[in-house]
Amino acid sequence: MRVFGGFILLVGIVWIFVALNMDTTVSSYNERVHNIGLVSDKQNHVIIGCFIILYGLIIAFFSKEKRYLSDLVSCPYCTETISKDAIKCKHCHSDVKSRSAKTLARTLAMKSDYLRKADNYRYFDFVDKNKEIIKKRVEEFGVLCASYVEEVRLGGGDEEVAKEKVISMIDEIASNIDNEKAKEFRRLCESHMSL
Repeated sequence: MRVFGGFILLVGIVWIFVALNMDTTVSSYNERVHNIGLVSDKQNHVIIGCFIILYGLIIAFFSKEKRYLSDLVSCPYCTETISKDAIKCKHCHSDVKSRSAKTLARTLAMKSDYLRKADNYRYFDFVDKNKEIIKKRVEEFGVLCASYVEEVRLGGGDEEVAKEKVISMIDEIASNIDNEKAKEFRRLCESHMSL
């Protein structure tokens, strides 16, 4: 995309160069006078060239570089795609370089729908307008987390890592809720899954 943006930028520069060299005079009785219509055309072409340059700059500077699939791996904690050279996961902020190769081999690197759905919950999803915990939502969240841990266990992955991920999600949500409600939230989560 950056090459395409550079091409559009070049077209805009050429367009303005041509527009600035437009002749705006006409001959009339042995003299040259400015024609308002030609001046207006020149002005329109300069404005069009400026917009083309603007679009080219936007495309050139704000387009992302293409990433190749061979440079990406799954995070062993949250299974999101990260760079293979990453030290810390940008999604779950876990240290991915500190794990041994043996532990990484045991970790189930799969895209879990249960984890993805559970990870979409935020603290305000569990609290109503009266600052009370919505038990039905906590139950749904707990079932998703328990299903994720079970899926990892059945798939031959590292169940402890999956439990750590679930606990970190629970702690993240609870840290944004009032202290008493956070305790209730944790108690309800523990009742719906065995961590």
